[in-house]
Amino acid sequence: MNEEKKTTRMFFVDNLRILLTILVLAHHTMITYGASGGWYFRDPHTDELTSIILTISVTFNQAFFMGLFFFISAFFVPGSYDRKGSSQFLKDRFIRLGIPILIYIVIVNPILVYILFVGNEISFAGFYLSYFQSWEGLGRFLGGNGPLWFIVVLLIFSVFYCLWRQISKEHFKKEINEKPLLNKQILFIIVIMAGLSFLVRIWIPQGWEIFNLQLGNFVQYIMMLILGTMAYRRDWLQIIPDSQGKLWLRIALVSFPIFVIIGILGGALEDVSVFQRGLTWQQLVYSTWDSLFCMGMSIGLITLFRKKFNDQGEFTKKVSGDMYTVYLIHAPVLISVSLLFAGILIFALLKFVIVFPIVVLLCILISHYILRKIPGAKRILG
Repeated sequence: MNEEKKTTRMFFVDNLRILLTILVLAHHTMITYGASGGWYFRDPHTDELTSIILTISVTFNQAFFMGLFFFISAFFVPGSYDRKGSSQFLKDRFIRLGIPILIYIVIVNPILVYILFVGNEISFAGFYLSYFQSWEGLGRFLGGNGPLWFIVVLLIFSVFYCLWRQISKEHFKKEINEKPLLNKQILFIIVIMAGLSFLVRIWIPQGWEIFNLQLGNFVQYIMMLILGTMAYRRDWLQIIPDSQGKLWLRIALVSFPIFVIIGILGGALEDVSVFQRGLTWQQLVYSTWDSLFCMGMSIGLITLFRKKFNDQGEFTKKVSGDMYTVYLIHAPVLISVSLLFAGILIFALLKFVIVFPIVVLLCILISHYILRKIPGAKRILG
């Protein structure tokens, strides 16, 4: 294995993380202004055309962006473990991931829920204590991780990865050949991902959640986490051929309008649930398409960014360092800005176009000039 590649900064990965973080903000802003999905606040003034456009955009996003986010996050886990060892690795992960989760569940989420849904009906203290008066309330409290469910999953994955490394020590002493996946191997992964997703969604539909974890999507997430750790050892991010990336990106992009047409013909405009659950041909089509789309977009974007966006200027370097904090704080920032704009009666799609860049800019400014300047914050926020 070429260790020089491991120590060289891969700016294209940092740039791809910037894109994915911004897509997270776009995703939740689109739901705010009419797309299907769950979020804290939905603007009361939307329209059918905006809802259709944003729902299609959210579907495009949902099919790949979190899977690719998990893949990239997992890619850096083996190297971190190798450098630190199990104890320090877990300690650092609980600090960097666990503390933000704790702050969000204990402080941020209760405040947001109180402001948006409770108001003057009860004092904040009474509302907060109500969480602990029943098992159901405690479950809501523990599940109040909002968009930080992603961080929760990464922390759980880190624990399991550490256990696996302890059990499989001999495996990591072996040399692993650096060979890119063949197209037939990628197709095999897509078939497995699609088949398992279909089986899971027969009983666990998309949208059903426990502790804010939508288990109907977890076949994709778990497989992308595993593939991410494998990619580090095999150096896949550096050796995937450009031609292979172009092929899979084209396949993914061509598949999207085809899926939209099938969705309309399959009744998605009347009842989208047939694509999300049950033993239906629509659910089989969706599970197949989102697995294909996830793999195609992931391979395509990795090679595209490696070729076109593998450097950073001073501004991009600074912004890259803020992305973790931006992810952590975007919920209260988005909610605050969208509440300010709620009374403005303009076309909902136009409101999305105005609000989204404001939220991105505010998150970056708050991260860079306030939160990351707090003494001791660097240990958590980077």
